[in-house]
Amino acid sequence: MDDLTSTLLLLELQHEFSGLKVPGRLAKYGPPFKPNEEFSDAEVSPVMSFIVQSFIFTPTLPGVNKASKEFWSDQLQPLLEKIGKHNLSDSYDHGRVSKRKMIGFAVVVVLHVLAKGILGKASVDPEENEKNENEENENENGVNSAPPSSNSSPQAKVLVPTESDATEPVQKTLANVKLEEDSKRIEYPQKQKLREAYSLFVYGDGLDEIIRRLGESEDISSWDEPLKSLAKNVRYTIAALLHFVFVTVDRIPQSPHLANNGKGPEGIVERIYNRVPWFLTRQVLRVGNAGLLMSGLTRLFLMKPLSWFGESRNLLQTMLSGIFGADLEHTDNVLQEIDTQFKDDPEWAQMREALQCYAQLSRTRQDEIRDQSIQRGLNITVAILKEYQNEKRSSNTENTSSTEEKFVSEDNIDSSEVYTVPLSSDGEKDTNTFDPFSEVGVQMAMKYFDAVLTHRDRECLIYDLCENDQLTDIVREVMNCFYTIIYDAHQAADFSQAIYDFQCFLYDLINLSKATAPLSSFVELVEKYQSCFLRFVHRIVVNAPDLCAEWSVWYRHCLDQCNINSQSPNAVKASQDALNSLDDDIKQMVLQEIKTYVNDLEEEKKISIQNNDCASEWHFHLSRFFGSAIITPIKAKGAPQPQLPKCNLNLTMTKEHLLTPFRKCLMQQLNTLYERKKTMHSTY
Repeated sequence: MDDLTSTLLLLELQHEFSGLKVPGRLAKYGPPFKPNEEFSDAEVSPVMSFIVQSFIFTPTLPGVNKASKEFWSDQLQPLLEKIGKHNLSDSYDHGRVSKRKMIGFAVVVVLHVLAKGILGKASVDPEENEKNENEENENENGVNSAPPSSNSSPQAKVLVPTESDATEPVQKTLANVKLEEDSKRIEYPQKQKLREAYSLFVYGDGLDEIIRRLGESEDISSWDEPLKSLAKNVRYTIAALLHFVFVTVDRIPQSPHLANNGKGPEGIVERIYNRVPWFLTRQVLRVGNAGLLMSGLTRLFLMKPLSWFGESRNLLQTMLSGIFGADLEHTDNVLQEIDTQFKDDPEWAQMREALQCYAQLSRTRQDEIRDQSIQRGLNITVAILKEYQNEKRSSNTENTSSTEEKFVSEDNIDSSEVYTVPLSSDGEKDTNTFDPFSEVGVQMAMKYFDAVLTHRDRECLIYDLCENDQLTDIVREVMNCFYTIIYDAHQAADFSQAIYDFQCFLYDLINLSKATAPLSSFVELVEKYQSCFLRFVHRIVVNAPDLCAEWSVWYRHCLDQCNINSQSPNAVKASQDALNSLDDDIKQMVLQEIKTYVNDLEEEKKISIQNNDCASEWHFHLSRFFGSAIITPIKAKGAPQPQLPKCNLNLTMTKEHLLTPFRKCLMQQLNTLYERKKTMHSTY
């Protein structure tokens, strides 16, 4: 696939996945989801809908193929659309990239790999790809085979890359992050061996060979190449991803109002860990009969206890409400603290009312104010206050003169006014007087605003997930769909031991996160629990061959979707058609943007080759997504800044001018493809 199409697919997937929060988008995915007339004008998502239809809604995916159409359209779809209607807060307003958005970025990177496979296609003949692979190998050898120095000798010691070498790409892309370096060595797999393994899985019997070896023994240390390098790369990739989410992201400098809030991804994980009844779950999983096992799990998590005081909650609802309730308690304390500090201050009373009103506005109205903040270079709290004052002025025409005196336009927010801090009689900063345009005032307003938005989000999630039985019904239906799989797996392996191993893994992961451990510690963590996972899989392979066969059928179905002979939109043609629709000047600017982005990626690949780091490309995309997320200015007036200024996508022109035509071209091809399939079905 060419660079233009690959970049456009990446941007399109980011747009489509972020749009899932908008009600009506899910209905556009087609069957089994039903159309929503209330949001009939919602945008379509051609790439994600095609991926879902090709890989998920297929008769070969175990468990999912047993779900009825009513489960998707009458149970799951209403719950997701109800959450979307509540309009959860945006990262821009918080002044930071949320963990929810970080997970979304990671999903987009994974979907990008699938999209390149299903829309880029692969030849059925491995010899056709051998030439390209040989050329890439020659390029890599050219990078690695630097001319020897005069001091070198045939007996010179070969240097093994250390973790400080491995984090060099991270240091470059996440320029503002200071990562601790240590001398622990990480053994990386060779790229050439990985290519051989991937080729074996696509064109050969790699999957059958893996299953055969796992059936013989749970020890993979004796595996031959290239499967040994593949297993090594899986361990390193998992460790790198965990380190990025739990350590690297939290070390990025935050806005002043978030510097000491003490919240991180391990907070949510630790709450889940502390609220899951591990002992009771293990005792239920010890039951030998699979039917009694499913009944026991249902009773434990989904059955509501009797109550004399109205409707009660089951254990699942209680756990979720407890996890979200911890944030409610934290935000209540923050709100009360700030309100007490500026008690009886009219300026603060106006700002507080403006922020609370904004949190209840519709998505469209919030987007309008957010756009004003970006275009005029105002902090989001200042933009909200200005809009609130304008609305109050228009609604109270009789008090126009007095309101105009208090109104401050963005033109009057100069540098001298922004940084003015009220002083008390003794010359010290007056912390009990609120100035919405001072640096301290903006920080306090942002801290309050962050708490208001977080509080509202948690209340909405508790209402959607815990105040009714929609989620309970969905979980019960999922357990019914996967009953056969759970039955076979329960007969084959020890579920109780597996849950205990997972509990220990979470415990160690939480401790590493709190200690901000280096990457090598996360690699050691994955290696430590590798034997537990392999023991479980070994028993599944030996004692449940039919279950393995079902998943193998789905795997081969997924490979067939990436076959060059399968029917799918021609993404390369769509990208070229979209590019040709642009004016020459804009076309050149777009091509230059994409060329710069691809060149940066190639530089990362060269560093990856030198360090034998096999996770470079996905890490590059993930870090660029994270770094380019726009957050509100930290001062009253100033240009909105990306999360990491030196780590940006820099594809603004491409998004603005090329993404929409590309989406339209893909939709035209998809509509033609669907019509052709309908005609074929009606013929037969």
